[in-house]
Amino acid sequence: MTVRKVKTGSLLGWLAACVILSACNCGKRQTVIYDQPRIPDTGYYEKAWIDPRILLTDSLFTLIVADRIDSFYVENPPDPEQALAPAIEFRVPPPGCFVQVDLADDRGGLVRPLVARNLGVGFYKVTINTGRLDPSLSRTGTFYLRTEYCGFEVVEQVSPK
Repeated sequence: MTVRKVKTGSLLGWLAACVILSACNCGKRQTVIYDQPRIPDTGYYEKAWIDPRILLTDSLFTLIVADRIDSFYVENPPDPEQALAPAIEFRVPPPGCFVQVDLADDRGGLVRPLVARNLGVGFYKVTINTGRLDPSLSRTGTFYLRTEYCGFEVVEQVSPK
């Protein structure tokens, strides 16, 4: 018959480990509780540009950049009839890339180049002053903002006032 002796040091070590694990709840699954208020159906989330900077501007357009954007909840929306200035937004990822923004007519023909340059990392927005658009430059009076950046293309319709 073989008798095994348990060393008191290893038994105490095992007990100490069990006590530590139970004290810090490391062995239990944690329950996450989200304590967020219920959002009413009447509002929406508005985008907020954090510390925006104007890179380029003239009488027809403005190009702004921000390092980050956030959002906030608007419970009582403003008048939906109030028109916002037409704009196109895009994000340039690291390490940056060549960006081209053009104003095109309804057939896709170039009316005016707006931006053609290398841009660094960031969130960008090009806003058009529709009051400065000449409707006679487009057959139907409709224009398009066309942005090509980092292998992507975004097109937004713009109508003069």
